[in-house]
Amino acid sequence: MTPADPAATVVPPPEHTIRYPNVENGLQMGPRTVVRRYSADVVVVGTGAGGATAAARLRDAGFDVLMLEEGGLHRTPSFTTDVVRSSQRLYRDAGTSAILGKPPILFAEGRCVGGSTVINGGMCWRTPERVLEHWSRELRLDGTDPRSMRPYFEEAERILHVEYQNSDTLGRNDQLFVEGARKLGWQVKENPRNMRRCVGLNNCGLGCPTGAKQSMLVTEVPRALAAGARLVTHARATRLLMRRGRAVGVRGRFVDERGRTYGRFEARARLVVLAAGARHTPGILLRSRIRHRAIGRNLHVHPNAKV
Repeated sequence: MTPADPAATVVPPPEHTIRYPNVENGLQMGPRTVVRRYSADVVVVGTGAGGATAAARLRDAGFDVLMLEEGGLHRTPSFTTDVVRSSQRLYRDAGTSAILGKPPILFAEGRCVGGSTVINGGMCWRTPERVLEHWSRELRLDGTDPRSMRPYFEEAERILHVEYQNSDTLGRNDQLFVEGARKLGWQVKENPRNMRRCVGLNNCGLGCPTGAKQSMLVTEVPRALAAGARLVTHARATRLLMRRGRAVGVRGRFVDERGRTYGRFEARARLVVLAAGARHTPGILLRSRIRHRAIGRNLHVHPNAKV
């Protein structure tokens, strides 16, 4: 007999049963020869932390918002402990992308509605003040100093239920690690996490099966949709539509989980928000023949390891 999936035995509480209106599956848009056309006030490329938040705020302000997401919409009850299947559905390149170097580093990136917030550990830190000071003083970006940013951090933490992990949900291995570290005199810090009623299943990297992790999938995306925004899934934006030096939309292809392409689409708007991640936003800009010395440079990653 196949062992029961422990994730399947946990029923999400009522507040995590979420509706997703106004969603189109790009793989069901008809013949491949037809170009599907959309229009909106604002087109948002990507539904991760940046894109989903922007979409919700713009819809709150009264704009007609269209979200485009390369991956699929996978609801909370569909998340399991099946590593292979989950990786294929939720990760770009099934989680095998690599940053070449010495040594090479595996690079995990979400490709689904909610983006990498669906498959990360839910750790939710504020931008360090030294970084904000750099943005404000040296790069001269208005409104990015610590004092100006504080209310935005507080609002985000409220929406995402940012709190410290309940020690009761730690596994015995974690408890032993903490005890050993403290005996050695090492400092142990707790991580603030965006979560609600976490029961410690340790399935964060494959999608939270209870909806406890407050990813964009269960917060800003459904909030934007409930307010009237639209979402098209399996829609990979490849380049910007430009007119007189200004973005007026995007074009792209519908793709499945294996990267196979289907029909084409164009989405036109007065405003385009590119939130396709640190790797793919530069790619879209370069394919659109936008030239700037900073595009594609200065990428920082934070490799980590578990003991």
